[in-house]
Amino acid sequence: MKKLAVLIVVYLSCAPLQAQRVPDPVFENPALQEENRLPMRSSYFAYESAELAQLEEPEQSIRFLSLNGPWKFFWTEHYRTLPPAFFALEFNDEDWNTIQVPSNWEFQGYGTPIYVNHPYEFAMQNPSPPIIPHEQQPTGIYRKFFDLPAGWENQEVFLHLGSVKSAFRLYVNGEYVGLGKDSKLESEFELSPYLREGENQITLEVRRWSDASYLECQDFWRISGIQRDVYLYARPKVHLYDVQVEGLLGQDYRSGQLRVLAEVWNRTGESQDDKVLSMRILDSKGNLMHEQTQSTQGLKRPRGKTVLEYKHQLETVQPWSAEQPYLYTMELTLWDGKEVLEVIRQDVGFRRYEVKGSQFLVNGQAVLFKGVNRHETDPETHHVMTRAQMEEDLRQMQRLNINAVRLSHYPHDPYWYTLCDRYGMYVIDEANIESHGMYYS
Repeated sequence: MKKLAVLIVVYLSCAPLQAQRVPDPVFENPALQEENRLPMRSSYFAYESAELAQLEEPEQSIRFLSLNGPWKFFWTEHYRTLPPAFFALEFNDEDWNTIQVPSNWEFQGYGTPIYVNHPYEFAMQNPSPPIIPHEQQPTGIYRKFFDLPAGWENQEVFLHLGSVKSAFRLYVNGEYVGLGKDSKLESEFELSPYLREGENQITLEVRRWSDASYLECQDFWRISGIQRDVYLYARPKVHLYDVQVEGLLGQDYRSGQLRVLAEVWNRTGESQDDKVLSMRILDSKGNLMHEQTQSTQGLKRPRGKTVLEYKHQLETVQPWSAEQPYLYTMELTLWDGKEVLEVIRQDVGFRRYEVKGSQFLVNGQAVLFKGVNRHETDPETHHVMTRAQMEEDLRQMQRLNINAVRLSHYPHDPYWYTLCDRYGMYVIDEANIESHGMYYS
């Protein structure tokens, strides 16, 4: 009897452990935030010529293909009821509905939009990170066919997903490519190994919730889907990757210190001769202020990379401020002998931020911040914002004498930052973390 009593006590003490579900190795695993996603980089589009770069319209480039528009769509309350092999190239999706990309599926008739502030919408009581309650896990499957543009066969092809909430798996032509979390940063993938000439097929499995949802607990509508632009772009096999530009106003508030870091990648399997990278600075009227040229090093290794640094002191510059948002243009051109491989243009502002005593100074002048919080949301289009909508937001802020904006509580669309630079708006940026619900845990 004593042995039996001991066994009963041991069983009862272990019962709670048995009831605890083993976390999903992908969507409930904080150690796995991405797979095969390219490293984060600055926001730009690389054009095939300086003339196209000046237009600032990627749609005009032969290296750009938008995938916005109608996609085949299947939605279920729980991923366990997904159709088998939905990612297969030969899978028949003829009886599926279509959905617009970008959009939020809850406002297209799939599932329920939820507004809460502090709690987690998926676990109002006793949240248990990283576990998502298993009674429900809404999942959407997006499928689309596209034709690979002519001339892309010998270039590197990449997919840009501007924002997918909350987490996703990606398949191309029936093959698994990778996954991503963090619904307010872009995810980019190299697709070249998976593509073929002519027609291709892309599939996304999107989960409404994941372990990342414990950090993405912002006080606004909790909704899902592909909510920023989706497009493909092509680049030469030797190309620029990350570009960093710093414009610092000197302590005399007259001179400017420019620093540019340019990372060049060799995506071939062969040694590459040195390329030439020229950096030019133009004023607001297009006049050339300075030019430097360097040869690349380190590309002789297959799939190697190198970083070039440019520094230059400008004796006199026009400073940038919200009151007078003067911008210069930095232009990077990568050359292969006499042929232009690609051109990138970036705005550059020279400004100096300081705190002296209790005063915050911009370019040596005290500034009174008249700021607002901004969510990336609209009553009609929800978490999808067009460029025109963003521009109207900014115009309205300036009509009301606003000069600063706090991006609550995640990185906004890259175009928003461009507008703030050009219109004149101080930005308080934030990472994609607002774990309100942890107060209840």
